[in-house]
Amino acid sequence: MGFFDMFRSKEHRVKLSNLKSMIMLALADGRLDEAESRVIAAVCGRDNISMEELNRCLKEPDSVEFIAPADPEAQIKHLRDLVCLMICDGNIDENEMKVCRVVAHMLGFRPEVIDALLEMTIKDIQEGLDMK
Repeated sequence: MGFFDMFRSKEHRVKLSNLKSMIMLALADGRLDEAESRVIAAVCGRDNISMEELNRCLKEPDSVEFIAPADPEAQIKHLRDLVCLMICDGNIDENEMKVCRVVAHMLGFRPEVIDALLEMTIKDIQEGLDMK
């Protein structure tokens, strides 16, 4: 945990953890493209994450501790953020899928349900995007 994180609420540290996971996912295919940047920026805006904190997550990812949200709804929200990011460029890279699986496990989802959960979430988001 970084020095300044000691003064942040646990809720904010969970949000930073989510951001770190998203950045890891975005970089899993070797590049951060414009669509991914927009999704990350939207999550930063929604979660009141400053540009300074975003830059720290990008430049010093090890300074942000992974903290899984305790609330099941927050766990689903975190996973949904990752899936939105993974599909935003229209291409689901296998490395991105691997990162999603690892983070889903770290969030507390059982390994035997992760693939089905990811498939369901992808389908739900795509159907929601198609309806807009």
